[in-house]
Amino acid sequence: MDIINKLYPYPVLWENNDDYIKSSFDCDIDINKNFDVITINAKFKLKNKQINKLIEDGKAEYVIHIESSSTLYREIKCSNQKEFSFDILSEHLWGAVSLSSFIVVKEKIIDYYNCDFNLDYEGTAFNLDIGNILAIGPQYKFDVEKNAEELANIPSIFTIYRREDDDNIDLKVDMLSDKIKIGLSRDVYENYNHIAKLQVAMLNMLNTAILLPTLVYVLEQLKDDISAYEECRWFQAMKRFFKNENMNLDEDMIESNMSIVLAQKIMHMPIAKTLILIKDIDKNIEEE
Repeated sequence: MDIINKLYPYPVLWENNDDYIKSSFDCDIDINKNFDVITINAKFKLKNKQINKLIEDGKAEYVIHIESSSTLYREIKCSNQKEFSFDILSEHLWGAVSLSSFIVVKEKIIDYYNCDFNLDYEGTAFNLDIGNILAIGPQYKFDVEKNAEELANIPSIFTIYRREDDDNIDLKVDMLSDKIKIGLSRDVYENYNHIAKLQVAMLNMLNTAILLPTLVYVLEQLKDDISAYEECRWFQAMKRFFKNENMNLDEDMIESNMSIVLAQKIMHMPIAKTLILIKDIDKNIEEE
């Protein structure tokens, strides 16, 4: 969410205009990246008695808007405290991330007037609705970089390639190598390659469509003969994953758990995330 110069039908406290005198609003942001969590510390600095009173009375609040355009992630954090912190899972963020600070109306306000209004507004009061912006602070931007393994949200145990046969089968799986080979038909591969380059959100959805059923197939094959694959690197990587989940990848575990459940564990429950991404894409289309 880029803050741009625009006209509001009421005064807004902002360094880019002169709607207020003897007043200011600022926000210091401190960003700490710690493995899979990013911690945001916000410290607001408000110089205006009446807006401060609105916050104390619960009629307005401080707001931080977070947006990662590459993953279509958007989040709003609100507080009535001048200092507050919150965590975001790093899996939600990639590439350029923007943080914007505001003071927003929390309850409808009738006949709002401020003693520090510019003289142009002298004697004029305004009715403010929930969500109206009272003050705009600075915007911060930072980058989150990840490697290909992190983007897939699963161990790097797959390789996807284009098959040259013409048997009209979309997807075939080969497990007898260091990586699980996923062979896509020519048309499917071209579409996959094109969509994967668009943005990370699309890559995550592709992973659900292609890798999830592949994992289910692989786990079903392990039920038939787990010993045939124990020397493969992908098997060892999968074994380490389950060990971190306090599970042993052996015949008993494979037989006692449904493959679809284990596949979702490996991919960190991708279906819910995919539906959220689709919902956000639809919301963005509607807003445009």
